[in-house]
Parts: sequence; C-alpha cells; structure tokens
Amino acid sequence: MPTQTTFAAEKRRTQSQATVTAEPFAGAHLTGYEIHTGRTTVQGAPLCTLADGTPEGCVQGQVFGTYLHGLFDSGELTEQFAAYLCRRKGINPAAAAPISMQEYRTQQLDLLADGVRHNLDLAAVYAAMGLAQPAERGNDQ
Repeated sequence: MPTQTTFAAEKRRTQSQATVTAEPFAGAHLTGYEIHTGRTTVQGAPLCTLADGTPEGCVQGQVFGTYLHGLFDSGELTEQFAAYLCRRKGINPAAAAPISMQEYRTQQLDLLADGVRHNLDLAAVYAAMGLAQPAERGNDQ
C-alpha cells in the first residue's frame, strides 16, 4: 500500500463515523472505532472520509486498508460489500438473506454452548463447585 506509518507514544482510541469515498462502495456510511499508536500518511487514494473531514484508510486496486475496526458489524458498507461479493461469485444478492451481526453472534454462541453441553460432564462440574445442576431447558425456551 502506498502509505508510511510513524509510531507515536500516545495511543489513539476513538469511536469514528465515516463515509466511504472509494468505488464500488462510495457513499456508504460506516461506524467503527480506532485503537492504534501509529500515524499513517497515505500517498494513494483514501478509503473514506471521517466525520471531521479527515481522509482515512487507503485503496490500491482491490485492496482496502483502514485503521477502523468493527466497520462490518452493521451498516451500509456491510450490505454493499456482501452484495459486491455475491455479484462477483454469480449469486443474486437478493437471494442471500443477510442477518444482523447480533443475530450471527447469538447463533455462534448457541453453537458453542451446545458443544460445551455435549462434550463436558456438567454434572461433575456442578458437583465440584458444590452446586446442584439446574434442570435441562426445553427446546421451547
């Protein structure tokens, strides 16, 4: 990437809002957070513009770089990016039903909990803690 980073003593930690300026996602609004100690000078095209007007990130060809974390957790950029990938793979974006990040996290935590329940002797764990094992939850709860 056509950038140069200089490390600083002070860590930057901030919530950020931006608007993407790079094609094919130009105009998408995003929210993320920054946590870094570097200051980067971009010699190429920026990915987006922060709410205060500061250019952020860098784009070179089909490579996008940014200090922003969490930008795919919600928002327009996520939807546009998913539709872009679908089109590149020959999938109709309308046929790929998106789910929210919260719903995805819940699904993943449920899978993890199922795996733990299936592979761990919970009765022994509760007994070791001197506790009674709670009743099994039904499928409707």
